[in-house]
Amino acid sequence: MILLLLTGYLFVLVPKGFMPTEDMGQLMGSTKAAQDISFDDMLRHQQAVNLAPRSEH
Repeated sequence: MILLLLTGYLFVLVPKGFMPTEDMGQLMGSTKAAQDISFDDMLRHQQAVNLAPRSEH
């Protein structure tokens, strides 16, 4: 019971300003590959990943 009260108290106490108030419309990500991948292969891989979210529509 004490844990529940402490959680509620901290929820009220912690400032909420660090969370954005509206969606910024951006999606960020990263890709990983083997260290010995060539630049051209990595470029093709990155382009395929970049096109994937657009193909959902």
